[in-house]
Amino acid sequence: MYRRFAEVAELYLYEPNSPMRDEELYESVLLVLLDSQVLDEDEKVRPRHQLWMCSKNKVGSRAADIRYRTPSGATGKLYGLTVPYVILFFHDPDCGMCREVAMRMDASPAIRKLIDAGASGRAVHRMRTRTSRRGAAMSRRCPCRVGFMGWDKWQTLRTQESYDLRATPTLYLLGPRQEVLVKNGVFP
Repeated sequence: MYRRFAEVAELYLYEPNSPMRDEELYESVLLVLLDSQVLDEDEKVRPRHQLWMCSKNKVGSRAADIRYRTPSGATGKLYGLTVPYVILFFHDPDCGMCREVAMRMDASPAIRKLIDAGASGRAVHRMRTRTSRRGAAMSRRCPCRVGFMGWDKWQTLRTQESYDLRATPTLYLLGPRQEVLVKNGVFP
């Protein structure tokens, strides 16, 4: 029964598509699981990794820096952006939900206002999570026009697991010093 309650907690509090997702609450569950005498060390591997992932890019902390490459071949880093707000939109061009969210973002008056005010330093940053040799093709496959596009050419998002990208799309809202204001946000 203990293991079943752990599964239910993961399903409702940790799964990316759960409407009840709450990583802070799930961290409490994970700490209890890791302190448990019921689970053996092999059964604690998964909760230990989940706790490590929950600890990344918490609201209020500074987001992990990201290196990116643009379709034109230019490179940059998240920490190099000097703007009041950044929306990190991690997506995959083959993902139907990602395209849908991107088109909703493109049609959003609030996002459009941020993009149009680009001269005053606001940015929407679309970040592809997969590498592709078809640099120009990524724009055609994700027809949205929102913001600045880059992709993780070096696959550090996956290899270093600096962001919890269990599902795409994943949205983060960052403040002026790249502090996380919203983690794993949902675009209406």
